[in-house]
Amino acid sequence: MRYLVLLVTILVLSRTAIARCQEAPRFATLNIAPQDEHRLHETLDGARRLLDSGAIFEATRVLAGIAILSRESDPGREAAGILEELGLSVELFRNGSTSDLQKKVEQAVVRRSEHLKRRREHEAANQKIRTLLALRQFGLAAETIDKVALGKSPDQVQVALNETLEHARLPLELLTDDSPTARTSLIERLRKAVEEEEFEKSLRLVHLVDDDAAGSGHYLLQVTRPDSEEHSAEHISAVSQMVLQQAKRVAEEHPESALPLLKLVSRSVPKSPIAKEASALSETIKSKLAPVPKAVEKTDPHARRPTGVDVANEFFSKLQVHKYDIQLSDESLELLSQEPRQYVRATFRDGSRAYEDVGVRLKGGWTFREFDGEAKVSWSVKFNQFDRKQRFHGLRRIILNGALQDPSFLNETIGYGLFRDAGIPAPRTNYATVRVNGEAYGLYVQIEAVTQDFLKRWYKKSTGNLYEGPDDVLNWRELDKDSNQDRDDRTDLRQLAEAIERADDVDPWQTISQHVDMNKFARFLAMESILGHWDGYTDTNNYRLYSAPATGKFEFIPHGIDQVLGDLGHDIFRPQNGILGRALLQTESGRVVYKQALRDILKRAWNEDRIRQRVWAAYRVVSPYTDGPGKQVVPSPEFEEHVRRLVQFVENRRILVEAQLDDSEGQHSWRVRREGSRHRAYEFIRQRW
Repeated sequence: MRYLVLLVTILVLSRTAIARCQEAPRFATLNIAPQDEHRLHETLDGARRLLDSGAIFEATRVLAGIAILSRESDPGREAAGILEELGLSVELFRNGSTSDLQKKVEQAVVRRSEHLKRRREHEAANQKIRTLLALRQFGLAAETIDKVALGKSPDQVQVALNETLEHARLPLELLTDDSPTARTSLIERLRKAVEEEEFEKSLRLVHLVDDDAAGSGHYLLQVTRPDSEEHSAEHISAVSQMVLQQAKRVAEEHPESALPLLKLVSRSVPKSPIAKEASALSETIKSKLAPVPKAVEKTDPHARRPTGVDVANEFFSKLQVHKYDIQLSDESLELLSQEPRQYVRATFRDGSRAYEDVGVRLKGGWTFREFDGEAKVSWSVKFNQFDRKQRFHGLRRIILNGALQDPSFLNETIGYGLFRDAGIPAPRTNYATVRVNGEAYGLYVQIEAVTQDFLKRWYKKSTGNLYEGPDDVLNWRELDKDSNQDRDDRTDLRQLAEAIERADDVDPWQTISQHVDMNKFARFLAMESILGHWDGYTDTNNYRLYSAPATGKFEFIPHGIDQVLGDLGHDIFRPQNGILGRALLQTESGRVVYKQALRDILKRAWNEDRIRQRVWAAYRVVSPYTDGPGKQVVPSPEFEEHVRRLVQFVENRRILVEAQLDDSEGQHSWRVRREGSRHRAYEFIRQRW
């Protein structure tokens, strides 16, 4: 392997123009024994990488070298085959004239370039189709398939849409059918393919609670396929009856996990007494798990809803991509290079409207980048920094996040929305493209800053102290103070730290509850856990803490959630760095409240269909911009893959949380951080998903 890396590095570094073909050796001389197939295969892989990177001349030299060195071996024959695909031959490298070789290689470069372009187009189309299917947009998926297949022969369609054909188990004839009913048939086949895929995923998760039931479900799914050797009405009916009985057993302790089994039974033997029984039990379970009606939800004592003046309602009411231009003078650029976290003067343009004397600075923790004209940086834009009365759509400040750790650009939009659904104050989001001094920096997530404007919308009084991590509340002197900065009064935070120090070892909340709203904190931490926000208060990093004047108690506000909705197996009882998190998860009274908060969120806020619709709405807005001009552009296939991963998380997270809720936990002192993950769901996902 070291030899391969050295070879590829030398070839890439010594890349020459085609015009220098006459001066270069005809083929690479390889210091490999002809019988050493392992090293020949490694070298062949290196040649393929060179070919894919566009280094055609270097790749063909290596391929010719392999073919000449060991023509009768598998690598030699494969190398010769690749050369033939490029319109070249081993004999041309061995005996052809220099001018003929140069001409042929130049032609091969053109053909290969066109081939790579088509392959990228095919990959992008297939990835987009898979995302549309994940979002249940079957009509648009069929339309995209038709556009790709239009004017192509069956063989060309096979090449262009091979991934889609395999993924959705589509017959090639269906994609080349031009009959009036072809589109309807294609949509129906896509719908069935997605339904079957979802059954397979759901049944994998049923393994968490009952291996036998999950195994029977997989067997039923298999025998219902028309190409199965055991496909018969009698056999399907018998297996369905068995799965129904197992679903009844599962429903006694894990009703959520029984639903995919019951749905599979209803699908396998429609209109039968077995299906009717399965449907009735399914409806009973769903009624118990149904979201709380809105009229009741408004009376939820632990949910906070915005009741104050909303100066930016119109600005955030429509999801769209704004276009901003930031103009920095030479002086501001110099100041920004010296003190990147200090505000400098800028002109900020929103379309045709210009805002003068706006304060801008760089922001970010691990993702912080210097403004060097190359890296994509994130911005804090403060409109009243130098002009106290200036506002932007009523706002003092906005955040422009480069989404460097979120290729989907959707995590914050979906995640913060779910916090708000759960009655937890959280920023609103939108999108923007940003140009700085005329240079495009690409797509940004625009986030509502947590300022006086934000606090006035959520709280009756906005005069309390607002703090920000990283660090924990015990280190009350170290937390950043984001409000009332003209007076460094941290009495409220110091009193909380002192209360924690003197709290009871068994039931600390008797004391801590005087300073922290326990139920609201439990709800906050529960939502962090459901979303898989490992970098929040759980890690004492990204979070905000507000001392609400009306109650005199602290409440938590989410922050920096660009890495959520990804880890499907995230442990809801993950070891907590934060002392308050340990006081909640590692005490009997705390666990009761925390588990109830988890169940409450799943019932009130976690609606898979609604979340999927939000993802679709954001996807439509964002997707045209991800592969456009700008810094650190996200390639279209990578963007599509991360959107699908988000959808997968949303659709399957509930059952994993439910499975963990039913687990028990040993005793650990809340004053000491315990180590290790406590639930097998995490390893299960790693091994089986």
